[in-house]
Amino acid sequence: MMHWNSAILKELVELRSKKSSLLGFSTHADFVLEMNMAKAPEKVATFLEDLARKLKPLGEEERAVLLKLKEQESQKRNFPFTGELHAWDTRYYMTQVEETQYAVDQNQLNEYFPMEVVTKGLLDIYQELFNLNFQQVEGAPVWHDDVTLYCVKDRSSGQVVGQFYLDLFPREGKYGHAACFDLQPGCLLPDGTRQMAVSAMVTNFNKATADAPSLLQHDEVETYFHEFGHVMHQLCAQTDFAMFSGTHVETDFVEALSQMLENWVWEKEPLQRMSKHYKTGKPIPEELLDKLIKSRLANTGLFNLRQIVLAKVDQALHTKNGINAAEEYFKLCLDILGIPASPGYTGRGKWREMLQETHRCQENHLSLNINNTKQLVVDFRGKDREHTLSPSTGHLCLKKFGLSPNILRSFCTCPVESIKSTWYRNYTAGDLQAPFLRSTWTHTSRLRDSFFSQAIRLLNTQN
Repeated sequence: MMHWNSAILKELVELRSKKSSLLGFSTHADFVLEMNMAKAPEKVATFLEDLARKLKPLGEEERAVLLKLKEQESQKRNFPFTGELHAWDTRYYMTQVEETQYAVDQNQLNEYFPMEVVTKGLLDIYQELFNLNFQQVEGAPVWHDDVTLYCVKDRSSGQVVGQFYLDLFPREGKYGHAACFDLQPGCLLPDGTRQMAVSAMVTNFNKATADAPSLLQHDEVETYFHEFGHVMHQLCAQTDFAMFSGTHVETDFVEALSQMLENWVWEKEPLQRMSKHYKTGKPIPEELLDKLIKSRLANTGLFNLRQIVLAKVDQALHTKNGINAAEEYFKLCLDILGIPASPGYTGRGKWREMLQETHRCQENHLSLNINNTKQLVVDFRGKDREHTLSPSTGHLCLKKFGLSPNILRSFCTCPVESIKSTWYRNYTAGDLQAPFLRSTWTHTSRLRDSFFSQAIRLLNTQN
């Protein structure tokens, strides 16, 4: 299988290079990135180098911790200790770091996340953030008894924005992952009326048992919040043409908004609103909540350095000729992670994952920018603030940074480097009621709408 993958990978890279050349591009990376926010491989390379340089000190600290744990276990089990950390050691000792340094008992924690409580809290938060009203449609025709349908209205005008289905539990033959599906695009119809958007969120959370209700792990709460962000993206983007509706945006942007929104499941106030013990009804103990929030930092250096390795392998394959993927992977693991790849492992068993990095590099970029700018949230938490989700925070943010909602007019075309200093500053500061993020989504697609409209008018005048 590994040999077959190697041959397929070699052929695929060569064909991509030929296709890009026929289309007038120097490399496949140039072809892909032209329509993405990075625009050019040089920007991606600069970003990856800069990020790797900044993360290396953290990676070295984390690697030293893993090595110390290995030394302790070697002494305990009377194994020889060579002072080396191998690829097959990392996941094992990274798990130990999470268990020993942060001591988050996931079995205890999930007792505070019953499905009904999480769903109500999540829907309440999204309604508050976007000034919307969700109403469950009773007796709606659905494809399974577990599925529920909601109608979404603008809270101020009462106008219907769209509808969404929640299909949360597993069953035989069902799609096995978490995803959001666009069932009907929101767009203008030929008569000038608007077709509402319809979306379906599909997950596979554990169902209730005879002894307990459906209980979610915290990472499942994060998944829930993330995927529902896609639902909001699809429903709130008011575009003219179906082809630009909702999540039909550039591949390196499509995850950015949901990644941004999932930050709320690492904040105390939203977590408290989405949780209570399924038996006692008590909130999550402060100590457990603090441990959970701190655990987000566990192993972040090594994790993100590995993502850089994959992205760099992909960039090398698609910007240089004659690259040996196995040798490049081994070299980068040693240089960036400081941990050699397993002997005989080429990395090509997962070549599909690596080949997707060209498209996902900037997604990781935005995700990391979000983590790096989380400190901005702290700037707006003071004794005069009642809670993080206050709409007054946005006004404070705009004043502090000298920003205005007009920055959204140039949102799509602003350079990647300035993204964290524009819309994310407003996001982390809490200006999340009605039009801000909703107009961000709308504007992202409307910019292309305008170009499309101009093209149609030009064709009509020529005819």
